[in-house]
Amino acid sequence: MMTPNTPGSASPDRSRVRTLTTAIIGTFVEYYDFAVYGLLAPTIAARFFPADDPTAGLLATFGVFAVGFAGRPLGGVVFGHFGDRLGRRNVLSVAIIMMTTCTVLVGLLPTYDTIGVAAPLLLVILRLVQNFSVGGEFSGASSFVVEHAPPGRRGFHGASLNISSVLPFVVAILFVLPFSALLSKAQFDSWGWRIPFLIAGPLGLIGLYLRLRGEESPAYEAVKRAGDVQRLPVVSALRTQLPRILLLFTTAAVSGIAFYMLSSYMVTHLTAELKFSRTTALVINALAILVFCVTGLLMARLSDRIGRKPVLLSSQAALLVLGIPSFMLMATGSTVAATVGQCLFALSLAGLSVMTTVLSVELFPAKVRYSSNALGYQGAYMVFAGTAPFVATWLVSATGSTLAPAVYASGAALIALCILGLWLPEMARAPLWTEQNTEQAANSPAKP
Repeated sequence: MMTPNTPGSASPDRSRVRTLTTAIIGTFVEYYDFAVYGLLAPTIAARFFPADDPTAGLLATFGVFAVGFAGRPLGGVVFGHFGDRLGRRNVLSVAIIMMTTCTVLVGLLPTYDTIGVAAPLLLVILRLVQNFSVGGEFSGASSFVVEHAPPGRRGFHGASLNISSVLPFVVAILFVLPFSALLSKAQFDSWGWRIPFLIAGPLGLIGLYLRLRGEESPAYEAVKRAGDVQRLPVVSALRTQLPRILLLFTTAAVSGIAFYMLSSYMVTHLTAELKFSRTTALVINALAILVFCVTGLLMARLSDRIGRKPVLLSSQAALLVLGIPSFMLMATGSTVAATVGQCLFALSLAGLSVMTTVLSVELFPAKVRYSSNALGYQGAYMVFAGTAPFVATWLVSATGSTLAPAVYASGAALIALCILGLWLPEMARAPLWTEQNTEQAANSPAKP
């Protein structure tokens, strides 16, 4: 069977476009739930936890958000094992089924007033399964997309997938805004909040259909033809790739902290702590995320020209310098200043986020790429990204300062900047198949 990178393949460009589109839609569906959950955190807090203390309820809601991330490394290990052994496509199809089912079930859950403590327990279980799914989804999808990318465009292709994990936050806002505006507060809190979760059902079916029509990764096919498939890829990854897994962990930690502050905390920050209206906060957040998307694509294209490391380090330096000023602007209470501040935060994060996605593929050889990617990326997201909204909310509550979350993000950027500046290799020109026999297999006809 010929792959898109095999000489004589009928239409490699068309195949690459189809593969990229399929991966983008699948990842979009996977991340839609995280967008809705973060945006509706205050409502979920009121529906699934005792209403005596709003701050405690909000912390509990973000606590569930954080606990759910414990499923990510396990999902990464399990999906990584089968993705490196059996291929990327089918494993990613299973991930989308799991995620869609759980998202719809969240929209159907009885509330605390109906079944008491069982409500938050069921919510925790569903969040764990969702994160188990995402733990395998993003690591596999990023490998899948970058492995299909033509030479000199791996950064742009990887960034396109990264953007597809961010756009759901804009779409979720577009879904939430009309319901929030048209329904009374009592109606929205009673049943309106469920609708955005239930919309995940048809979105998931579309994503699954497209994903099943995609082609297998050329890198996996090359490893398979070379007879280099690992029996225990996770073990092989830990034995041979640990230093690079730790480098990925470092950059993913900072990227995760800043990303989930932007996508899952900022709306709550503006409404609960700075007293903006919900509609205003949603619009500001949507604009900031759009700035992130455009800047991320531009930074990725730049990295294809000048390298990953300069873009990554300059983005971390920008987060270090602009993090606190961006929160200071939001704290003024001015809508214009808050918009500028949040857009500055998004601008500084964009290059860091997309470079982390691309490096999560380029740092590792194909035979253990899925597993290595999942260990470093999802491990960091469990420890730092999932806890970011909770830590940010707690820091404001503990210190009384609305700038505390920015200090946390900027401090993490400073530590990572020092580590990665010293030890991160440049990967933009490195071949994705590092073993000679695997590269030769990639360019040879398949055996009958």
